[in-house]
Amino acid sequence: MTAELETIAAPSTWISPLRERMLSLGRLSGCHLAPRDPNVPIVTYINRQKTGRRLTDEDAKNLLVEMEALDRQGVIEFYNAEMENIPRIEQFCLATKTDVSGLVWLHVGTE
Repeated sequence: MTAELETIAAPSTWISPLRERMLSLGRLSGCHLAPRDPNVPIVTYINRQKTGRRLTDEDAKNLLVEMEALDRQGVIEFYNAEMENIPRIEQFCLATKTDVSGLVWLHVGTE
């Protein structure tokens, strides 16, 4: 049923109404939406290590080490998000300010 999703044409702004509603909710809830540095992307790793869908322990550790190093170097602003431990409003806040997320599962060439 979802196999056809990649072939459906959609405008690049299809998510804008939802994003605007989430931003409004975030502002009303007191979310801090501003990046530390507006010149670097905000990268969020949706950490699923406590679920059945996860990386090997070694791969997860290496991923975090490298992402945290990039964060310390100022190349990215990194968030390691264990969604099971984050209140829903904070999840929305993180989602609205994230520039890059979930690329481990996207197909090559996905934008």
